Amino acid sequence: MTPFSSILEFYMKEKSIKTYSIAQFCEMDRSNMYKIINGKRNPPSEEIVEKIAEYMRLMPTERSRLMEAYQITIMGYHTYHRRKSVQDFLVSFCADYAKPEEKQIWQECVTVNEQELILWQGTVVKDQQLKHLISSVLNIEAQRMGGRICLIMQPEDNPIMDLLVSAGIRSANLCIEHIFCLSNTNDIVSEKKDYNLYCLKNILPMFIQCVCSYQPYCYYDNIVSHNTRFNLLSSMLLTSEYAIIFSMEEDYGMLLSDKDTVQHLHRLFQSLKDDTSLMADKVNSLERQLTAFETVNFSDKGVGFQPEACLLPVIPTAFLEKYLNRDLLSQEPVKKRVYQYIRQSQQIQEETKSIFIFTENGIRRFVDNGRISELPDSVYDPLEYKDRLLLLQKLVKECEKGRYQMMRCDAPIADVDICLYSAVQDGYLLIPTTRNDRIFLKIKESGLLNTFRDYFESLDRKYFYSEDETVNILEELLKKPH
Repeated sequence: MTPFSSILEFYMKEKSIKTYSIAQFCEMDRSNMYKIINGKRNPPSEEIVEKIAEYMRLMPTERSRLMEAYQITIMGYHTYHRRKSVQDFLVSFCADYAKPEEKQIWQECVTVNEQELILWQGTVVKDQQLKHLISSVLNIEAQRMGGRICLIMQPEDNPIMDLLVSAGIRSANLCIEHIFCLSNTNDIVSEKKDYNLYCLKNILPMFIQCVCSYQPYCYYDNIVSHNTRFNLLSSMLLTSEYAIIFSMEEDYGMLLSDKDTVQHLHRLFQSLKDDTSLMADKVNSLERQLTAFETVNFSDKGVGFQPEACLLPVIPTAFLEKYLNRDLLSQEPVKKRVYQYIRQSQQIQEETKSIFIFTENGIRRFVDNGRISELPDSVYDPLEYKDRLLLLQKLVKECEKGRYQMMRCDAPIADVDICLYSAVQDGYLLIPTTRNDRIFLKIKESGLLNTFRDYFESLDRKYFYSEDETVNILEELLKKPH
């Protein structure tokens, strides 16, 4: 039996449906339908699954469950849930981060001053007391000039991550170094989610909402055994003067403040960090962003996603003088780098094996507002309407060469406001922040890059316009009166 045949057999018995009647409705041979029900053959298409659901008059939740079982049967359990994790990550991104709820967690927790902390030295604290202790230590370090927090902890969806965000929002001088474990396999280990992508999702608020420096370092292990073995006080938060060691479940911990002990733990943290690699790197200036772009190997066979299409390679250099911020143009080194990047983008575009995906909604938005996601809004003026049309004409030619593909409005990620590129060794996310700008996040973890690329490469072709349809839509936009 397969996941699909098992649930199909269950529904047929529950609803007293005969094999002959459902085979007749689906215009299939009865022997083939028997093989599908017994798990010896898979349905030939989603359309047949839809017909089966229609005949059995399944409720929406039942229909969804049947279709999911079909997808799992075709793709395999791990592949299906890994791809679904990517889709959920992309679709939920704006809802989760664009307008985060105001949390009062910092004000609720900061109740312990430095004199009181001395009394907690070496004492085991639990639950809410531990939360108060951690928030107090973070608050003290966040107020220091050049404060530094070292953390060994899995980035779960928990109050401590919220406390870190609260600290990072308040102090631009704060540096947070975070070590955690990633899964060393592509298997779905728990809760039907890709664990490494789950970790990325949980650390993103540190980049999107915070003004501090945040550096996530990772190493690899069997994540199931790592999270379930006999761990005791396996997590640690380390500041200039304090160390808090606590359990993975964050239900109990202990404060240490002896100077020699804290210094020894700092040395230990550094030695552990030497055996890790940086998972992602935040690039927060235009000059550094251009440098980061230049290091990405676009000649590899990769996949790019950008709602309004990757337009920098088709921008005439004359546009820079016309639209770039006057202050930037007066900075000769920056101006030179921008010109250099545009010229390199055009050259790379001619040589690349990558495919660039954009959306109908995104390109229509560009025609309306003249904004390009790859550049921060603060460094350039919106393009005039006639110049938007000029870029649209250039985009038509690129689509005719097969380098760009347009996604339909009913595609599951048609409204996602993220720019993403993923190749074998290189990748990045360009994401909006709560400060109405965008940050460039270079992804260095190869497993995540492969996961993103696999998702886009496996997207059902029904979500894309054909080359002719894409060109026709773009040409209609060119005729649109302003």
